[in-house]
Amino acid sequence: MRNDPCPVCGTPRPAGRASNEPWCCSVECYRAFWQVPAPSPHHRAIAAEPAAPRRPPTVYECDRCGDRAVDEQLCPHCAVAMRRAGVGGPCPHCCAPVTVIDLFTPRRPSAAN
Repeated sequence: MRNDPCPVCGTPRPAGRASNEPWCCSVECYRAFWQVPAPSPHHRAIAAEPAAPRRPPTVYECDRCGDRAVDEQLCPHCAVAMRRAGVGGPCPHCCAPVTVIDLFTPRRPSAAN
């Protein structure tokens, strides 16, 4: 026979088969006892550092119109699948998509000069 009170509400716990839960007097008290407390408004969530990308960004180029895009495989103008041009990203100066190969390949002089 249990003589100790319920840890949640303080009422005497029933003995024998009348007890619903092993530590509390009722199912409601049992749920309240094991409920996770709400976070305090004074505690702020710690923001996790963004994860590094699993693969480097890829530049895709449309065979029809010649447009390029970073990590977009469908051409927004032609609505066709673009081919992979190589690893790259946006240009730091003009924000146009460039590949690493474009940065290290010397440009040919144009015929107009």
